[in-house]
Amino acid sequence: MHLKNIILGMLLTVTPLFASNAVFEEANKKYADQQYAEALQLYRNLLTEGYQSTELYYNTANAYFKLSDIPRAVLYYERALLLNPANEDVKYNLKIAKALTIDKIDTLPTYFWQDWMNAFRNWFSSDAWAVVSLTSFMLFLLLFAGFLYSGNPTIKKVGFMGGLGILIISAIALNQALNAQEAATAKNTGVIMAASSTAKSAPDNNSTTLFTIHEGCKVFIEDKTTEWVEIKLENGEVGWIKADDLEVI
Repeated sequence: MHLKNIILGMLLTVTPLFASNAVFEEANKKYADQQYAEALQLYRNLLTEGYQSTELYYNTANAYFKLSDIPRAVLYYERALLLNPANEDVKYNLKIAKALTIDKIDTLPTYFWQDWMNAFRNWFSSDAWAVVSLTSFMLFLLLFAGFLYSGNPTIKKVGFMGGLGILIISAIALNQALNAQEAATAKNTGVIMAASSTAKSAPDNNSTTLFTIHEGCKVFIEDKTTEWVEIKLENGEVGWIKADDLEVI
């Protein structure tokens, strides 16, 4: 009876995965047949059910792009990029989508080491960094066992020095995995969904108007209230906009 319950539980877990794959493949087929609205509805059904992946976000963005909904295309390309910063297809399509937006905002200059660190972190997704860390740690254990139990001085030396180096790599990879995961879940960026959004000096309609931005513009979220969000542009400008004008990446 206990075994039967276990098997039933496994079937209940696996069945939704097969169902979601079937829906995803059906959506992809409709997209290939240029039935973009139907494909988008199926992709959105999966998202509503809680599924997420780079591929699902990417295909959703492509469907929005084909339907000329550029702001939401940008939004979902950005979400795909959060899960897999190294995906060249996502980066390429995001660049094309951004070229169709109104605002062309210059970025603030950064130090070379900041660019290097960001590029290094974006080599892999958080899951891939975690795999590198775990694999390295297992190799460290193997080398450390050689150091502890081998009677050969050469093997002991290789085990100690090699194990130390591999342990450092494992620690670096773990740190990158945690940083990538934090970036993916921080919810500190967004995309403007309103046709235009007026930024104010304070969360008050009567405060000074600072600048206006338009749909598809990516912003950084600095603070928020119930009805307002304080944003920062890539050029460093800061202002408050209505919360309804933005969707969090």
